[in-house]
Amino acid sequence: MSIFYFVLFAVAFLYLCLLLVRFRKHVSVLYILLSICIILINFGFWQISLAETETAALTATRVSYLGSGFVGYFMVCSIARLCKTRIHPVIQWIWIGISTAVTFLAMTVGYSDLYYKSIRLIRQDGFTYIEKEYGPAHLLFIVSILLSFGCGLYIVARAFTQKKKVSYISSICSLAVMISVSAVYFVQGGYPLLPLAYDIGFAIMLALLVRIRLYDTVGISEESLKSGHEYGFVTLDAKGRLLDADTMARTWFPELNDLNIDYRIPDFHTAFLQQIHDWITGKDDADSHWFTCGEQIIEARRTVVNVLARRKVFCIYLRDDTKQQKYTQLIEHYNRDLQRDVALKTHKIEQIQDDIIISMASIVENRDSDTGGHIRRSSNVVRVFVRHLMESGSFPSLDAHTADCIVRAAPLHDFGKIGISDAILNKPGKYTPEEYAEMKKHPVLGTAIVERILHSSEDVLLRNIAVNVAHYHHEKWDGSGYPEGLRGTAIPFEARVMALADVFDALVSKRAYKEQFSFEKAFSIIRESSGSHFDPALCGEFLACRDQLVAVYSANTDA
Repeated sequence: MSIFYFVLFAVAFLYLCLLLVRFRKHVSVLYILLSICIILINFGFWQISLAETETAALTATRVSYLGSGFVGYFMVCSIARLCKTRIHPVIQWIWIGISTAVTFLAMTVGYSDLYYKSIRLIRQDGFTYIEKEYGPAHLLFIVSILLSFGCGLYIVARAFTQKKKVSYISSICSLAVMISVSAVYFVQGGYPLLPLAYDIGFAIMLALLVRIRLYDTVGISEESLKSGHEYGFVTLDAKGRLLDADTMARTWFPELNDLNIDYRIPDFHTAFLQQIHDWITGKDDADSHWFTCGEQIIEARRTVVNVLARRKVFCIYLRDDTKQQKYTQLIEHYNRDLQRDVALKTHKIEQIQDDIIISMASIVENRDSDTGGHIRRSSNVVRVFVRHLMESGSFPSLDAHTADCIVRAAPLHDFGKIGISDAILNKPGKYTPEEYAEMKKHPVLGTAIVERILHSSEDVLLRNIAVNVAHYHHEKWDGSGYPEGLRGTAIPFEARVMALADVFDALVSKRAYKEQFSFEKAFSIIRESSGSHFDPALCGEFLACRDQLVAVYSANTDA
């Protein structure tokens, strides 16, 4: 039996080492004191089993009572801590007084008959124990046991009736440990199972301590995030069971008040609970989400804390982010206003630029009425044709900006005619070779004018397209055009578009040297010129938008 008690003493000592080494700063002094009490009790029983004389047995008994006098008080305090209940100071002082008196009276064993009236050392079947007759003061020890039982039961029952957000499982288990140890004392008289009951009970307490640590929201918050803002915390274990939620969290998200500790977060009910469920189950790997709580904007940030070895806690860190979010929204609103203002001013600048171009076209129109009307009509044809190309998707490289630049550049294509003499420009008949050679200079002249007009434009694409339209719109697909004699795709895309619009308007409009052709004849000529004058692919698309083109001239009084 001495070996049996030694093993129990050694186990109790290992419990203390486990508290100090594994749990370190996470354990409360309360559990260290409780562990020391159990060590003293087990050490006393071990020494009694080794005693050879009554004096040695009495000394070991005194050591045992050094622990048993306060063990009930410490166990109830641990239950009160679990239930988030404060024991009334008056009751605490009475209890401490009773425990101190029990310990003091137990020290008088062998010197007076207050606690033990008589004792006798008995050895039987290898088991040494003390046969004793209790004195009147021993009743005080019975009172302390009953007081522990009553207080523990009251604290747990009060937590239930007040519906406190605590772990009832851990609280009930702790109460059951205390009741079981007390029952062993009364039923077995303290021999030989009381040290074993203490060891088993404290092992259960250690297992509960792991979860008690998980419920420590304040401790977890200190390890996870530091912040000067108002914040709250919701903690859950790895299985998604609610461990705790502080006052701030429950204020922002009242639905937490409807949840019980140790129960899983449901995957419905509110957006906040749904988000927590998605985090726990891995459906969402985002670190943060924002929720609107009345006029407040709350940031919820997920962190995982390694509280103990292989024990993790999901900590949902909550912070009032209202000021920051409103500031961000203000900046975004300011940026949107700024972008809108810039876009508006840019549009106005482009409008002024387009007005200048139209005014320049009017100068040409004043010198040659045919050419002036031609500039406006051909520009309308380009607008309809380019819109059709965008809608058909036949040319993927034609984006919205490029299309807009081609339409805006179209009025500039004949600006070079301003440098041609009136005698040639307004000649009613056919040109002589010399006159035609002079007329063919207008693309080069127009290029120089366009470059001067747009040299300060920030839109480089518009400038390049306008130059190409003015310079190359008389080039032909087969290379027989002017001024460079380019062939096929060497001719810029925008110049090939302009060529179709330019020729089509010349065909369907009256000129000094010709009458206007019907739309039927004009489209027939365009079709016949596919592959020689015009890009075959563009020519096919031009013929495909025949109805829209005819509609342009039906609405144009200058046609």
